[in-house]
Amino acid sequence: MDIRTTDLGAVARDVLARRGIDPTIAPPPAPFNLADHLTDQANATLDLILPPRFRHAEPDVPEVRQWIGRYLADPKTCPGLLLLGPVGTGKSHQAFGALRRVALECAKRCRRITYAVTSHPEFNAAMRPQPDDRHLRALEDFQTVDLLVFDDLGAGKSSDWTEDTLYRLVDTRWARQLPTITTTNLDAGSLRANADERVVSRLSTNVQVALKGTDRRREEGQQ
Repeated sequence: MDIRTTDLGAVARDVLARRGIDPTIAPPPAPFNLADHLTDQANATLDLILPPRFRHAEPDVPEVRQWIGRYLADPKTCPGLLLLGPVGTGKSHQAFGALRRVALECAKRCRRITYAVTSHPEFNAAMRPQPDDRHLRALEDFQTVDLLVFDDLGAGKSSDWTEDTLYRLVDTRWARQLPTITTTNLDAGSLRANADERVVSRLSTNVQVALKGTDRRREEGQQ
């Protein structure tokens, strides 16, 4: 067969006709799968909000995985998660991994949730008063998402304004039973000494997981 002189369209139509397929009728669209749609949305959102280093983070600490199970079972009765430990012990990895696992599992179960990520310094920057009041809208967003990761509590500079906005964030989420995943380099004693006692009181209701060990980042740099 000389492909240069053959009507490939006619050949294709002939093959389809022998199989009983009418080429003029478009095939039916694939059935819509809500779980696949929500999973694609979750992956796209996570790619936008997670730092690149943590986009594929998987939680491997048993207590963190247990907390994920509690959240998936009933987010309204699930407490927040507080990860404490020295610098470099993997707190952020566990926090972002927990958020990622929750978001993807909820998508697979066709449950829609909202979530956000911030750090203490980033939160303070977002709370600086602006003429158009966008700092108030940012605070409301952080207060009302279903799940929030608040990384590096205690790393932000303290002032009357920042302490007040932090309290408003923590108190509103606590009152509305909206869990927060919080990480801090401070141990429990230092947290009580350095943070507003009202904030510490509400954080005390969280599942607390202390991570120990040496600075993983330094170990990786020496390899």
